[in-house]
Amino acid sequence: MASIRKLLADIHSRSIWQVLGSYGVGAWLVLQLADTLSSLIGLPLWFGSTVVVLLALGFPLILATVLVQSATTQGAARTVEAASWLRRNVTWRNASLLAGVAIGSLSAGTAGYMGMRVSGLGPVGTLLAKGVLQEQERVILSQLDNRTGDPGLGEAVTALLRIDLAQSPTVLLLEPAQMAPILARMELPAGTALTFDVAREAAEREGVKAVVAGELLPLGEGFVLSARVVAVGSGDVLVAARRTASRITDVPDAVDRLSAELRERIGESLRTIQGDRPLEQVTTGSIDALRRYAQAELASDEGDVARAISLLEAALADDSTFAMAHRKLGVLLTNYNQQPERARQAFTAAFGRRTDLTDRERYLAEAAYHTYVEHDLATANDAYESLLERYPTDPVALNNLAVNYQGLGRLEDALALSLRSIELRVAPAVTYANAIELQVQLGSSDSAEATLRRFADAFPENSDVLRHRVALAGAGLDYRRAQKLALELRDAVRGDPIRETRALLLLANITVARGQLQQGVALLTQVYDVQERFGFVVVPQPRAMWEAEVAATAALVFSDDREAAVEALERVEATVAWDSLPAEHRGYLSRASLYAQAGMPETARRLVGEYRATVADDVQDRGASRMELHGTLGTIALAEGRFADAIEEFRAGREALPECVLCQLYDIAAAYDRAEKADSAVAAYERYLATPALFRGSPDNLNLWRVLLRLGELLEAQGE
Repeated sequence: MASIRKLLADIHSRSIWQVLGSYGVGAWLVLQLADTLSSLIGLPLWFGSTVVVLLALGFPLILATVLVQSATTQGAARTVEAASWLRRNVTWRNASLLAGVAIGSLSAGTAGYMGMRVSGLGPVGTLLAKGVLQEQERVILSQLDNRTGDPGLGEAVTALLRIDLAQSPTVLLLEPAQMAPILARMELPAGTALTFDVAREAAEREGVKAVVAGELLPLGEGFVLSARVVAVGSGDVLVAARRTASRITDVPDAVDRLSAELRERIGESLRTIQGDRPLEQVTTGSIDALRRYAQAELASDEGDVARAISLLEAALADDSTFAMAHRKLGVLLTNYNQQPERARQAFTAAFGRRTDLTDRERYLAEAAYHTYVEHDLATANDAYESLLERYPTDPVALNNLAVNYQGLGRLEDALALSLRSIELRVAPAVTYANAIELQVQLGSSDSAEATLRRFADAFPENSDVLRHRVALAGAGLDYRRAQKLALELRDAVRGDPIRETRALLLLANITVARGQLQQGVALLTQVYDVQERFGFVVVPQPRAMWEAEVAATAALVFSDDREAAVEALERVEATVAWDSLPAEHRGYLSRASLYAQAGMPETARRLVGEYRATVADDVQDRGASRMELHGTLGTIALAEGRFADAIEEFRAGREALPECVLCQLYDIAAAYDRAEKADSAVAAYERYLATPALFRGSPDNLNLWRVLLRLGELLEAQGE
């Protein structure tokens, strides 16, 4: 008590500027403390603004007190009755009491609010606490009802709200790609606008309890944004919020505050909400760029990849710092074998902006960069694993980490992640496809068939369902049935350059595996017809080089005609403008391997030397590139009679790309065979036949008949 009196007496003796300066410093310290507490323990969203209001109200109180007490000290108002009243009531003691009451009221109010919030009491009780929604409840976001007359703005704001709600670990927001099969079951076109009525019907069909809906209204030069969480069954509004933006550049901030209130009322940890970076810092400062990004997402989900790429390039022309647009562009270009250098630039640009992103976006940017640019799967996996610690249901991280685990040979871990995503019902189509492949590789064909049935139920209109029926038939070496299904697939995807090209390649491999060589080669050449018809390149090699390599391969494998093979290769050597091609598309290693098989190892060595001298180091460092190089060196060693060296190279190639379970198994068997080690050759040939693999049409197209024939000959020679 004595120390408080001493403090008040010390304040009483100070000048007005000293007191007000001290108050300013104290107010700043209080604000910093409030911000720290909000980040550490998660205080209500209104706590910070309430502290600011109380500090603002405290300023005139402090100013009045210092003026009255200063005048009292100087004896300036001793004879005035009013001054006497002020002197008795406007004191430092009373000011301290009022400050204590304010602090106590704020503390009690905050504690009461948080207690009611987590216990589900009253209007502040969260939906989770009340039991209306469960942790990681699935919700659907409908397209905002846009009444501004600017359709692009509605798409942009919906995209912003989706980005922010997707950061919540409390609810599972269904992605547009996950909505496509639901719309198909509703017999609606894939591009149907997800209005509130459509979203509510979709939710009712799928057992989703809540839909997030909203409105965008004009207000002078600004806008009013509102959002609500609606119970699907009853139509009751569970939570509603509204925010205003005075101008278009304030829209991201308004969306950020709007979604934060929704997430708070749903029941998300206040600490995680306040730990997120504001949307205007992590997305883009350009509404036009955001509009195009939203349109690109829709185009990608509808399978219009060319349009999606074009829209993303336009978005980046509006805002070159738009990190997620860079990342999305890199993913599309990589997935569809387009402009590899441009893809690298896009991933690098997103990575360069990582410090300005939310945790989720930062981890995705880092993982993509380390996967596709550095080819460092271990570091990429660290990023995905960190993302999943905070967002354990993120479908992108679950799928991509599974793919990387598969690349490292961790098949069981990869399958567990894929199945986890499927069980959570957040898996995109590609996750089902990956799970089927992993189950086949692990020798569980029954489980693969079951997953394919779930795939068909979840994505009934997706052509990859039929594609995997083809692959499963091939995995069981039932190529008659596989060919029949592959013909159905080709007819089903006509008109889509990506899917039609893939279907043709699959059908060609199966056709050749059945021994129908001329028909298979004709199908391979149709790939270029499709590319020329649509102007969308999937196979980057020039047509002349592709056809020459096909002719040389056919001559060597099926006719053992070395002269015909060399003639085809030399013809293309003289006709292709090699210098105009990117080094990685010149086919150095594939041609070298063919020359070695044709009995010209020196020519093969020359091409390997050109490959090493001209192809970029980062390309050579890729797992697939290292496997191909080892395979080529093994083929050269085989041509020179160095059988032990050949086997060593082929094994090194398999280690470079462990996910390719059949790669170079035939070559190892053939090397043992050439070395007259019959027992080892038999074991290797049998391993080739017994190894489970999903898309085995290649290499079966070239190797299956040779394996069966030679294995039969060796077993016959052993008396079996």
